[in-house]
Amino acid sequence: MNNRARLLHDQVIMLHREPGYLRFLLPKDLCGEAAAAYLVQAIGAREGVRRVRVYRSTRKIAISYMETVCSYYDVARSFGSAVAIIAEGAAVLVNNPASTKSSPLQKLKAKANKSPFLSRWRGRLEGARSTLGLVARTARRKAKSHEEEAPKWEKMAIVFLNDVAVFYLIKVHWKLITEKWLKAPIRHRYQWMTVFYLVFLTVRYKKQNKEPKA
Repeated sequence: MNNRARLLHDQVIMLHREPGYLRFLLPKDLCGEAAAAYLVQAIGAREGVRRVRVYRSTRKIAISYMETVCSYYDVARSFGSAVAIIAEGAAVLVNNPASTKSSPLQKLKAKANKSPFLSRWRGRLEGARSTLGLVARTARRKAKSHEEEAPKWEKMAIVFLNDVAVFYLIKVHWKLITEKWLKAPIRHRYQWMTVFYLVFLTVRYKKQNKEPKA
């Protein structure tokens, strides 16, 4: 890696990292049309990378990848190699999509991608998406840890109260069940659907909270 490549690489700032998603702030020299197109092409060629987007107006790049196929370090190596080639001024020589003849639809899409307004909103939407994903994962982790840390007596109390509620509902509706619902199940199909659904929820909850056998 030459001095220019090292300088460009040091100017790249990581804005966000989570499993399967990376977002960086790029230096101005990596936001040119040819450089941005080559970053998308070079990083996207890595097996396991799902999507690469460069937002030139906000100088950001967003990379989505499958962790089961490639790791963060694989993506970082592809990124570093692409930066080194751009630093050498050879990006336009490596099958740059901008140099090939485009269809009218591709030209229209390229024109839209150059729009500062659309690029700015894409960057905001991408940031919002990653933020919401992070919040959702954090909430799931907290809920899971709370469930794991819940005392045994609390789970037993919930199961007991659920059973009491089920038996109470059966007792209250027993006359309707024996005198009407069983005699005309089609007419009372919605009531039976409710009964089956409640039984399903009760059984599933008990299975989820059943302690594994040693």
